[in-house]
Amino acid sequence: MRLLTLLLLGILYPATLARSENRFRRPPGPGPTGDYRDNPVYTLGDEIDLQWETSFKAVDVVLWQQQPKGNTKPAFSRLAVNSKAKSLVWTVGYAGFPSNHDPELSPVYFVQLFKTGETTGNVTSHYFNITKPVSTTSFSSSSVSRTLSLQTSSTTTSEDRLSSGTVAGIAVGATLGAILVLVLAAWVVVRRRVLRRKMAVHTQSDIVQYAARQLREKDGVFTVDTESRECFEVEAPGTRHEMAAEPVELEDRRGRL
Repeated sequence: MRLLTLLLLGILYPATLARSENRFRRPPGPGPTGDYRDNPVYTLGDEIDLQWETSFKAVDVVLWQQQPKGNTKPAFSRLAVNSKAKSLVWTVGYAGFPSNHDPELSPVYFVQLFKTGETTGNVTSHYFNITKPVSTTSFSSSSVSRTLSLQTSSTTTSEDRLSSGTVAGIAVGATLGAILVLVLAAWVVVRRRVLRRKMAVHTQSDIVQYAARQLREKDGVFTVDTESRECFEVEAPGTRHEMAAEPVELEDRRGRL
């Protein structure tokens, strides 16, 4: 019985040891299927030192894109063929992928080891993500910032030019307005002086005419009085008598009578 146990252990242990020797060290070994929470992130252009352990004499290293559900067209790239090494410096990128590869379809990838000459294998790495380089994003951001700055500068320059033109226009308008105001004020002053002169002449003329009219009226009355004091001839059937110009007192003839 003990001999049978030792025999079974002798058979199973090498197989287990061989299986344990075929694994990835970088990226780490696989996790749960479809679990992407702990994915390492590699940037396009980075150099990653892929490392693995294997009991195979030669291996093929294949990079797979994890396809979303419903997509039946796999996309892969061979990173190494018939390699006896246990490491590979890989420049992160999409070199070797077929034309149907779409990086925007899925950013999730993994690496698989195959024994050279075989098409099946279960030695895979953990999922990892491939992203665009930060420098490209920064360059885009800086380009956008620079464009915005240039637009802002252009807008500011245009506003400055517009402001200068506006100021010049306002200055010219103000000057013309001041000139018009001065001309109008001068016209008003001259107009008032002319009106005052006309009013003064008219008033003096009226006074003179009024005075002359008064004098004529007075002369008329004086003439009538004078004429009334002249001698008048009165026709009578008898002897004519001349009336005195001055009043004559009648003598009292009572005494004489």
